[in-house]
Amino acid sequence: MLSIMWWQSFFDTTYLELWAHLHPRELCEREADLLVERLDLRRGDTILDAPCGYGRIAIPLARRGMRVTSVDYSSDLLDHGQKCASSEELRVPITWRQEDLRTAELGSAFTAAINLFSSIGYGSEEDDLATLTNLHSALTPGGQLFIETMHRDAIVHFRAQGKTTGIRGPSGITLRERNSFDPVAGTIESTWTWTSPTIAGSRTSTIRIYSTTELVALVRRAGFVHVRCFVGLTGEALCEANAHERLGLLCVAAGGSPRAK
Repeated sequence: MLSIMWWQSFFDTTYLELWAHLHPRELCEREADLLVERLDLRRGDTILDAPCGYGRIAIPLARRGMRVTSVDYSSDLLDHGQKCASSEELRVPITWRQEDLRTAELGSAFTAAINLFSSIGYGSEEDDLATLTNLHSALTPGGQLFIETMHRDAIVHFRAQGKTTGIRGPSGITLRERNSFDPVAGTIESTWTWTSPTIAGSRTSTIRIYSTTELVALVRRAGFVHVRCFVGLTGEALCEANAHERLGLLCVAAGGSPRAK
């Protein structure tokens, strides 16, 4: 029996109000273009966006003619994504599904899958392996998974600089994060607080921050046979000079050769 996790209630309408403004449309369009380039995506390809959040990448991909299935646990984010998609002129309609990715039956017909914005590490390593194994099973032989996430070297660099985060949203809300890093467990626990002239609140999250080495080993355990590491969504190979940047993993499922260049 699966335990109740913090993320099952974290991503709601309050999350949308506090964080959605960080991804304006122009940024999402640019990230969609980078994914098309990284994965050599073509019109008509079947794409699994999991988790999809509120469809910020699924919508521009569907606008480019890809057949996107968007999966997320949060009904609030899915509802918001469907409302946004209904106002768009999409070449292909998006399929929306509410599922727990650890146990979801996703089929096996996707050309590519995407897992973006640090969407792993929300539970145990076994939880992450179950999710990654499910994503592998959903791909056709040689299908590709792209993961964009934070990693341990970047977190250590960030904390060594003594940096803190404080965000003022367009509605006048100030959002601040206080966190602590457990170097043994490899987890970072964050407490988010927000204030405005009319509302205030707080909530916490606990995320496992893998090293790049650990994450590569984990995706290989899930069945992926070819893994390349980049700086985020860019085509720049991860190396010592940029190891403080976000991580992008291009993973190829067993049974075929990579399409991407």
